[in-house]
Amino acid sequence: MGKGWHILRRVAALLVFLLTLYLGQRAFTEASGTFTPSPTVNLWPATKAYEGPFWSAYFTLPERPEAQEGYGGLDQILAQVVGLARQEVLVAVYALDSYRILDALRDAARSGATVRVVLGQVEVQTIAALEEAGIPVVVAPQEGGYMHHKFLVVDQSEVWTGSMNFTFAGAYRHNNHLVRLFSSHLAANYAREFDEMFRLRVFGRGSSLTTPYPQVKVQGILVETYFLPEEAALPRLVALTREAREEVLFLAFSFTSDDLAEAMLERHHAGVRIRGVMEAEQVGQGSEYHRLREAGVDVRLDGNPEAMHHKVLVWDRRIVAFGSYNFSQRAETVNDENLLIIHDPALAAAFVQEFERLYAQARK
Repeated sequence: MGKGWHILRRVAALLVFLLTLYLGQRAFTEASGTFTPSPTVNLWPATKAYEGPFWSAYFTLPERPEAQEGYGGLDQILAQVVGLARQEVLVAVYALDSYRILDALRDAARSGATVRVVLGQVEVQTIAALEEAGIPVVVAPQEGGYMHHKFLVVDQSEVWTGSMNFTFAGAYRHNNHLVRLFSSHLAANYAREFDEMFRLRVFGRGSSLTTPYPQVKVQGILVETYFLPEEAALPRLVALTREAREEVLFLAFSFTSDDLAEAMLERHHAGVRIRGVMEAEQVGQGSEYHRLREAGVDVRLDGNPEAMHHKVLVWDRRIVAFGSYNFSQRAETVNDENLLIIHDPALAAAFVQEFERLYAQARK
């Protein structure tokens, strides 16, 4: 098809994207009773989206034919969001190679927005493309732990975070999620973490800055923010697991935490239903997969031939934890990571639907 058709399709996609966000928000605020999220208009065929009162949750669909063609993914959504920025875009991500996101960042900078980037690994072409547009880039030290974040802060008012690196593979080959959160308090939390890395050049165990709003209510919903390794998240994850009364669900790229597995086994023996899906390539030495399986826990290996990259816990379908944080000692004590715990049955329900979809694809 001609160039004009592709331009028309992009313009139409942007209009429907904005309309979808508005209608999803309106549907939630006008509803009464318990909210069960439903997918939005299938504008992005390689992505599944849900809307809430102050959040939007997005999940990759690598099995879709459009994903194989590299169209309709989360990279396009992020590019649209960056394109709407008016003041500032802060990016902290382990890996960035999506040309769509790179183009959007460069266009934003050329349009007058302040754009800054922190990368977790050296990517020569990415760095050159950003610096050519006048975008300053800080690359984390390559020794010690990883700068493993995957977050974006736009105009001091919204945050995108989750499991997805800003790469082609992350958007089209791997099972991933990103959640968009509209909150100036949460944006301030992530901007503080960004400033520590970008301005102070402090990473890993040297981190010391405190989070401005470690617990905040957004539209009446409690949100807990953790930045690792300066803040301990594992004790909270263990405590919430031990408090579960009916069910614990998890999606884990890497799960090597003895303490978290022990808490799951305690609840399993107490009659709480525990189910999990783990990345098949990560169940070697140190993984908790075999320990859980041998105890009778319903844990399965993912069905994605590439990677199931989620890091998610859901307790009693009411509380959900997600972010860049794998369930490992390295994530807890060495890497730069972030984790959100949100007490919202609606958001939990969106993650439960993703869990059930991947659980059905997984193998025992």
